[in-house]
Amino acid sequence: MSARNGVLYREVTTGFDEEDNPIKERLGFSFTMNFWNAFCKLENIKMSDIGIVFNISNPRFFEVCQNVLYCSALAYAEVRDIPFNHSPKIAGEWITEMEQEEFNEIVHQMTESRFFGKNLSGLRANNKAENPEKAA
Repeated sequence: MSARNGVLYREVTTGFDEEDNPIKERLGFSFTMNFWNAFCKLENIKMSDIGIVFNISNPRFFEVCQNVLYCSALAYAEVRDIPFNHSPKIAGEWITEMEQEEFNEIVHQMTESRFFGKNLSGLRANNKAENPEKAA
């Protein structure tokens, strides 16, 4: 997996031929505002519910992981007018193909995205204002 300008690139399986051989394609994974918009729509949540869906005790946690990859690849393709004919289910194959370090890099890029960072900063500021004794 390689990264450039906040975008991760990886060759992934995007389907299978008639002999069940994997079809590979190089995709970009972007964690911009477009990603968060697509992710929240797919999950049918508000940005304030992000912590709930990413909780490991969420029974849909693995599906959420698939949706992260799917939406980040979708966001990358849409802004560049690249045809994107994939489903969230194929993203499960992408995760299966990855080494743990590669998945960790996806999570890192997502949590370091400007929008996510701004959202977390706002939550921390609100929390301190509402609970000054916990601010220390």
